[in-house]
Amino acid sequence: MTFYQILEVPPGASATDIRRAYRRLVLLTHPDRTPDPAAHQRYLAINEAYDVLSDASRRQAYDLRLASPVSYGPLPTPRRRPAAPRRHRTVEEVRLGVHAQVYLRYTKLAQRINYVIIGFCLLLALDYAVALDYPSEPILSAEYRPERDRYGSVLREYYAYETPHTSLRALYAYPAGEVMVLRITPLFRQVLTFRRVADSPEYDYNNREHTIYGAVGWLFVALRIIAVVGAWPGRVARRQVECAVTASVLFIILIWVAFRL
Repeated sequence: MTFYQILEVPPGASATDIRRAYRRLVLLTHPDRTPDPAAHQRYLAINEAYDVLSDASRRQAYDLRLASPVSYGPLPTPRRRPAAPRRHRTVEEVRLGVHAQVYLRYTKLAQRINYVIIGFCLLLALDYAVALDYPSEPILSAEYRPERDRYGSVLREYYAYETPHTSLRALYAYPAGEVMVLRITPLFRQVLTFRRVADSPEYDYNNREHTIYGAVGWLFVALRIIAVVGAWPGRVARRQVECAVTASVLFIILIWVAFRL
């Protein structure tokens, strides 16, 4: 059988036709696609034929030997290095594609990241649920703080207060020594509501929009959902790793935004 017959092309086939035939046959006989030993032997023969016919000078010499086998002796056999033993890929590696090793390498780390983020979100929920009331919290210091752009214009302004248990930002001006009623989360020290002791309870100011539970609270919910999807049981390395990466980036952004509040 000639190299042309192996590649299933006529002797006058163009280089493009030979290349197309080679690609088609390799896809059918590649060891990763079929475990048949006969297909593997055919795969080696196809590569051998293509090595000769894809090179113009070697193909010309081969055609001369085909035309006059007595004068030119036996058909040439291209020198090939012995093929290295191929490691059989697992079903998971075949399904993940070219990035299989990356996904499988970082699966355990991704699971830990997802669990840590889930734990952090649950801690936030618990912190909000058990907020404490401080009925007599004096203001130790009060400072007016405007935020300006690079041209000097005021973007926003607020008053920063320090109390024995927390710090507070508000749009209202209170003098140092004013006694406040505060509702504060015990862990992250977020002020949920505040008012002066002299005011009645209906004047409680809802300060949640200036805490991590208001302005970016829905983003923490999205963060928890992503982490739960990534930590969900199952041998899906790609899902676990991609969810861990997405959750980590979102977590860093949220922490930065939270410190800006």
